[in-house]
Amino acid sequence: MDGHVHPLSGAYHKRVIPDLEQRLIQDHLRVMRWLEEIGCCYVEAEELERAGVHKLAMQMSNMNTPEEYERIRNQDSGLDSDL
Repeated sequence: MDGHVHPLSGAYHKRVIPDLEQRLIQDHLRVMRWLEEIGCCYVEAEELERAGVHKLAMQMSNMNTPEEYERIRNQDSGLDSDL
């Protein structure tokens, strides 16, 4: 989205868990390198919208504090809780 990869909003097969756990234990924290190693496939924002994912920018918002969460939450109080 906007030319950026959002790896935390991905869907991963459970078979990658052992490798991810090992990388974390070894303090290898470069997520982009790991995505390359597992052969990650990327989905463009337009594909998600066509598949019915709405308000993508809001869902991809960075929230690190309760205040940021509340700001995003209040931007659209009509956001479906199932999203």
